[in-house]
Amino acid sequence: MLASNNYLGLTGDERVMQGARDALSRYGTGLTGSRLLNGTTPLHVELERELADWMGTEDAIVFTRATRRTSARSAPCSTPATR
Repeated sequence: MLASNNYLGLTGDERVMQGARDALSRYGTGLTGSRLLNGTTPLHVELERELADWMGTEDAIVFTRATRRTSARSAPCSTPATR
């Protein structure tokens, strides 16, 4: 079970399935691409606002790939001499 994406055992839970049906009906199947190319949706903004509130910070940003996170994290640490 540890190699599964169902380690909480919720894939058959009716509340989860109904939530998935509701989200599919409201938002469709997805952006089918990166946020950079497909834009920011209200879901991105809402999630980031909730995360910032939860963490007690002014703002938050969500990355879908670790490479984007790494790039953004290291950019403020660089200087013109190290670029």
